[in-house]
Amino acid sequence: MPSFSHSVQKVNDYYPNAITEGPQLLLHVIESSDATVVFSQQGAQLLSFITKEQDDWLWLSPNSRFIAGQAIRGGVPICLPWFGSHRSDASKPSHGFARNVDWQLQGVEATTHESLGPCLRVAFGLDQYAQQAHPLFPFAFSAQLICYFNHRLQLEINVTNTDTQPLPLSWALHSYHPVDNLHHAKVTGLDGCYYLDNTQQLQRQRQQGDVTFNSEVDRVFVNAPAEQRLVQRAATSTFPEAGLKVSATGSATAIVWNPGVKKAAAMNDLGAGHQVDFVCLERGDAFDNAVELAPQECHRATLNIELFS
Repeated sequence: MPSFSHSVQKVNDYYPNAITEGPQLLLHVIESSDATVVFSQQGAQLLSFITKEQDDWLWLSPNSRFIAGQAIRGGVPICLPWFGSHRSDASKPSHGFARNVDWQLQGVEATTHESLGPCLRVAFGLDQYAQQAHPLFPFAFSAQLICYFNHRLQLEINVTNTDTQPLPLSWALHSYHPVDNLHHAKVTGLDGCYYLDNTQQLQRQRQQGDVTFNSEVDRVFVNAPAEQRLVQRAATSTFPEAGLKVSATGSATAIVWNPGVKKAAAMNDLGAGHQVDFVCLERGDAFDNAVELAPQECHRATLNIELFS
């Protein structure tokens, strides 16, 4: 079994230049012989995944605000219990509230995974709304995020309806990934799929070819295939194209997002010019694919990320 170390650090101890305000958020830093992961206790948000051979597979904005109750720009935010704007009340926070509250660390241990083999398992739970519903969401539920990693990465999310009534659920793992050159980046595996275009009042469109990034892109692909690839490095005469392969179980929606020039400049936790540094390739169940959980029903989904070249 792999050995590991686990430390709990304040944000500025690990990220000295991070923008903070008020009591500092806590980070969980877990190192093994294969990789180092960093989680924020707020939101159980994976901020960094660095293998021993590679750079960080995740992107964190240099202008992220690490402030209690505010979303952190980058890594893998958990959008829950709704994705995007609330469908009936626009005053409620975008992407729900799970990313803005503390989760509880349930454990870090070495284990053997059915597909990853020997790896580490890190689990966080959101249990404080299992009996008493959150003021913004009149349904009791619990959630769990499990991260398995070695030289590969799997995130598993479990949401359980602990209420006595059916629970409406939409969600996403909102992964930010770095790219060498946005204009050479592309997402494959969605050709011919239908999407809702969030830059055009959710007009339904059909993808033609690969998704490329010449302007703002905000596309919600419904009934999407299980696997996509983010080409982070274009092919050259010496090297083939390379990037990340993302495969999912238990989710039917793929989301591809980049804010473009104007929107990035208007976001204080992103900033002008930083739109060229990343692409969001996300998985979840949203819009047409939103689900309803019966009392005591658990919804389970996984997101697997690995390199390809």
